[in-house]
Amino acid sequence: MSSIVYFGSIRLGRNRALIEIADALRTINADYKIEVYSGESDPSLYEGLKAHPNVVYGGSIPYSEVQKKTAECDIFVITEGFREEDINFTRYSLSTKAADSLASGAAILMYGPEDAGVVDYMKGTGAAIVCSNQKSLAKDIKELINDVDHQKIMYDCAI
Repeated sequence: MSSIVYFGSIRLGRNRALIEIADALRTINADYKIEVYSGESDPSLYEGLKAHPNVVYGGSIPYSEVQKKTAECDIFVITEGFREEDINFTRYSLSTKAADSLASGAAILMYGPEDAGVVDYMKGTGAAIVCSNQKSLAKDIKELINDVDHQKIMYDCAI
């Protein structure tokens, strides 16, 4: 079973996007889970994640543990929120997770709106499955898990 992880902020609609990823995982295989690690202190932002059967919400962990989990993961997730107010904050930003993901050696799932800066950047690298449509999310995740040849191509683009 694949280890699928997300590290970082769950604000700006990322919590909702992570729930959509968890929903897609459940349609693929009810046993698939995404591990989410965030230092978020607002329960209204993480309660939905904690309650989801396909999310393991780990809260805040030390950076040394982030490094260890990153090195061990199969799929590294980057996500951005889809609401207009979320996009207004992320349109011109480039998440540090982009560099972390490229250095991880893991397969990368980028899920977010086309207008987000990191989505455009990751699309340009060729090193990630980039999904901007919830309807194709399960299909894209399946491809990321099952298509070893595509994984190799993306890995080569990342290094």
